[in-house]
Amino acid sequence: PRASHDLVGPAVVHSEGRVRYATEAFLALVGADSRDSVLGADVTEFVHPKYREALAAQFERVARGE
Repeated sequence: PRASHDLVGPAVVHSEGRVRYATEAFLALVGADSRDSVLGADVTEFVHPKYREALAAQFERVARGE
């Protein structure tokens, strides 16, 4: 996505829970060797286990259009 190139700081763009784009700052934060190593990964892999259930619930709400 064009707008994703304007992101500053650690950020990812995801679709259906899969990483589609990651900033350089995000790659450094998670210790990724390359962008390709995170593309397509389940976004919850990068979320602290304590917050994964809340994230899944939020994804469900968004999918329902809430």
